[in-house]
Amino acid sequence: MVFTVLEASQPDQLGRSPNWIRAGIKLGKIKARKPGKTYIIDGAEVKRVKANPPTITRKDMRRC
Repeated sequence: MVFTVLEASQPDQLGRSPNWIRAGIKLGKIKARKPGKTYIIDGAEVKRVKANPPTITRKDMRRC
């Protein structure tokens, strides 16, 4: 199963904002691929991030 950033941001998945997820991808803390215009995140990666969320500060989000 794969998720887009918007799907992964839903409360039943990561429950974080799409901007937080995109910042995590750009910082290399969340693994994703970009086959077209949108990022695709594997289900195993969503589970990994949900179990142990990386620290992404507001400052990090502004830099991305």
